[in-house]
Amino acid sequence: MDSLTFEKAMELFEVPPSFHEEARLMLTDAEIEFIAAAGKGLYSVSQLTGLITENHISDAPEQFIGELYHRAITAKVLPGRKDPHAALYDDALSETIQRVASEEENRDALYRVTDFYARYPYFAQFEPEKYAPVSKEKKAAMNEWDLQVYMERYSPVLHNKMAGIEEKMHQNDFLTLDEAMKVLEKNKDFIYILPCNCKMMVYYHDWPTEVCVHFYGGINTVYDRGYGRLVSLEEAKDLVRGFNRRGLMQVGEGFSMCNCEGQACYPVEMARRLNTRLIYPRSHYLTVWHEERCVNCKKCAKICNFQAFYVGEDQKVRFDENKCWGCTICASNCPRGAITLTARQ
Repeated sequence: MDSLTFEKAMELFEVPPSFHEEARLMLTDAEIEFIAAAGKGLYSVSQLTGLITENHISDAPEQFIGELYHRAITAKVLPGRKDPHAALYDDALSETIQRVASEEENRDALYRVTDFYARYPYFAQFEPEKYAPVSKEKKAAMNEWDLQVYMERYSPVLHNKMAGIEEKMHQNDFLTLDEAMKVLEKNKDFIYILPCNCKMMVYYHDWPTEVCVHFYGGINTVYDRGYGRLVSLEEAKDLVRGFNRRGLMQVGEGFSMCNCEGQACYPVEMARRLNTRLIYPRSHYLTVWHEERCVNCKKCAKICNFQAFYVGEDQKVRFDENKCWGCTICASNCPRGAITLTARQ
């Protein structure tokens, strides 16, 4: 592959110059040649097959097309139709919603090349052995770049929320453990779990990583691309209970439920930088600490993601309500009921 083809592909794939070396880890030579040849066009399967064959990119074009989609180097487009994934924001996931992509959608879909922003999380999530050798400094630089792109796309929604204009957003609401169980029950027929892209990208932490729970697998989802592990309702409940005990916060909006923490979570970090505490992720409960019931076991301080519960110099638990985000995990883990929840007005 010549340097001109590589540079053309890097520009089309919108790779920042400082990450060209990492892009070589994320893309094969054939994929780089494909990106340079395909550009920003929309292609049917037959058109893609012709492009791949004519440019001598692969001897097995159908398999190659599948791999491009699987690895998030291409995305599906339904011309003249609303993205079915976007429709999920209209209401909480209903009993009748189409859970996976239909034969018609797959048949009629066109394909386009994605970009480095789309490919990076898939690389970190599903090819960790290749991501591992990237230096800590370069990971930090890529994560900061990625977070800035993420904030450019979603911070307008949060600004509207702060102005009192309600807009749907992923990881919109903190859930109590009981509410999380009800969400799982509502979606009992289709539950799959996968590694958290945020945690896998950040890389340096000791949190569980297979913590994202999804209930929808339409086009361009991780499930439609061939990833994710289907689980039963009871397994999902056991997993989420375990996440809660570990200090992971249940956050969701109907078609997915994340189990987040405060150090390796893009939505939480964006919320922290934009100062949207209690608004996004939205909290429905006021945390009330009953000091007289506290036995100073310190579990709340251990699992609190925002240091609202902490251990003072006297080694006794303290609570700063001004730091509390209302995630509710402290209440479900207090052994003596010293932490209760009151609905916010």
